[in-house]
Amino acid sequence: MVKNDITKGLIAISMAAFLFGAAGALAKILFRADISPIDLTAIRAIVACALFALFLMITSRQALRLTRDAMPLLLASGIAFTAVNISFYLAISKINVAAAITLEYTAPLFVLILSVLLHKRRLSWRDVSTVGVAIIGCFLLTGTSTSVFSLSSGVLWGLFCGFSFGVANMIGNACSARGITPACVTFYSFLVSALIWMPALPFLSVWQIQTDLEILSLIGFITVVATIIPYWLLMYGLRHVDALPATIVGMLDPVAAGLLAFILIGETLTGGHITGIALILLAISFLTRSQGQEP
Repeated sequence: MVKNDITKGLIAISMAAFLFGAAGALAKILFRADISPIDLTAIRAIVACALFALFLMITSRQALRLTRDAMPLLLASGIAFTAVNISFYLAISKINVAAAITLEYTAPLFVLILSVLLHKRRLSWRDVSTVGVAIIGCFLLTGTSTSVFSLSSGVLWGLFCGFSFGVANMIGNACSARGITPACVTFYSFLVSALIWMPALPFLSVWQIQTDLEILSLIGFITVVATIIPYWLLMYGLRHVDALPATIVGMLDPVAAGLLAFILIGETLTGGHITGIALILLAISFLTRSQGQEP
């Protein structure tokens, strides 16, 4: 890979992680307004699909064209995107949010295991130690208790979320290898997710949401700035960066969420949280530098 392309990819993934983190911090405000996580996820998928479709019809209709060869990967991408969201919110319905976030960011471990099993990457102590440091940092950042070591259904859903997130990144790499554009992957991932959520709408409480200006503004920001843009950035980044470093860079998501929650809604940052942030940044720095040195 060209070093400049790798740098662009890492920057894109970093920006995506920060925007996803912003969505997490702002979502807490909506949750306090009695909007359920499931309702918010459904709204994000359906509205993002509609808005991005309109944008592409005006600016780049060719991105909407679907070839038979691309269909299986795009379907898989949409299913993985939906699985990440559903499993995350099923996890937080059974265990605390911090534990769910920690389990979601076991994704690099799953990517490493799958990459080795599929002969896409050789197992090395560098990768193992970096993934370990990053996951320990996430544990410290989220302040997770020992509840994640139980075999409860919430923990299992959290682990499935981490697995799904890792698979979604690997699918993004595969789409890039097939020459599928980031816009195409983004739109069809949203479309598949929206088609999955739409039959569930009559059973959700989205119709009871009070649509005042503040709520609509937050939903609009989360849908566009913290969903469409970062997902496109992630797909763009995966054109140039392998799934393993991409998932570790993705840990900037809880870093950003923690810092923004501290700034916007006054949540406390302890010494453990700050140590966790430092370990995550150390892991990102080490592995991304190694990525840039690969041919």
